[in-house]
Amino acid sequence: PAAAAPVAAAAPMAVESSPFAIDVEEDPFAHMAIVEPQEVHVEFDDPFATPATELHDVDAERQELQSMLANARAIVASLEDALARARENERAIAAKL
Repeated sequence: PAAAAPVAAAAPMAVESSPFAIDVEEDPFAHMAIVEPQEVHVEFDDPFATPATELHDVDAERQELQSMLANARAIVASLEDALARARENERAIAAKL
């Protein structure tokens, strides 16, 4: 294939005088002040400053675990009752067939 001839740069167009014409500066932001980034420091409590033994209330944790266990057992009992009813319904439907 033949190499394409390089495209000549377009000649600048003559701009007619307009009421909206703007003078273009070399650096339009030269008059702006440069703001240096500031270092940000955030204060926070160190979670490792207190020994772990002081952070845990063993009695409260035990009560919470007992409560969770009681709830889990109640859910299991409820599900077992629902399963028993579903099996009875299954037997009744199978007997009708």
